Amino acid sequence: MKNGRIMLLTNPFLTVSDDLAEQLPKRVIELRKAAGLTQSDVADNIGIKLARYGHYERGFRRFPVSIIPKLAEALGCTEADLLGA
Repeated sequence: MKNGRIMLLTNPFLTVSDDLAEQLPKRVIELRKAAGLTQSDVADNIGIKLARYGHYERGFRRFPVSIIPKLAEALGCTEADLLGA
């Protein structure tokens, strides 16, 4: 961890672990709703299409590791908060 940020690999083909893959969508939904944001707001902020973001949040697809920093910023939290660290 450096300056409150977890340093992550940026390979777009890497995904989060199985355990985290189950918990991350739930955590993202909680944080998004707490911030008063819609799925569309977050998708726009991180630069992906709404349908893809919806698949991530519903657990149909796993969040790629490379999206975690953008997602944390869009949700107004740290990467550690997002990952439950």
